Amino acid sequence: MEKRAFFSRFVVPVLVVFLLMAASFAVYSVAWKINAYVLQQVLSTVSGVILFFTIAFGTFVVYPMTYFRGASTAERIIASLINPFAWATKEVVRITMSFTLAESLYFYLSPLQVAVFFAAVAEMGLAELLCRRAAKKRGEPIAVFSIPSIAALVAGLAVVAFLFAWEQGVYAFYIFIEGFRGLFGPGVGV
Repeated sequence: MEKRAFFSRFVVPVLVVFLLMAASFAVYSVAWKINAYVLQQVLSTVSGVILFFTIAFGTFVVYPMTYFRGASTAERIIASLINPFAWATKEVVRITMSFTLAESLYFYLSPLQVAVFFAAVAEMGLAELLCRRAAKKRGEPIAVFSIPSIAALVAGLAVVAFLFAWEQGVYAFYIFIEGFRGLFGPGVGV
């Protein structure tokens, strides 16, 4: 497999998802200003769905693109985590309007942020297996199954399932809140 230039193998795959994510977020954020109700609903729904898919499943786009452009394993992992981290950072910045910087940084540990990260880990494991399978079909001498890929898939799915299967995430959120209270105190009005 040919190793392309860094921009092509790393930056372009990340940008494809990032630009789609940013554009859908921008449309979603301003759709409420449209006076035509039906158009407003269509734009907000479509952009919201696209935003969700770029955050939740963008790794399935980035990882194979980087893989088949010759990116190293480390490059594929970093590239796959940039967009989820960018989204999480946007959320952290957004809440700095109401919380201190330290409290806002704690938001990286919210169950949703953790779930997005571990979903990306699971997706990388699955994407690696699928990419290896495609490479083998192309005639490359490569084993389809790899222990690290299977471990990433299983561990990522296990964490996401644990977070949300345990009373639909209620207890994970309680743990997050108790951690917040332990670090920063009970807050205003408690």
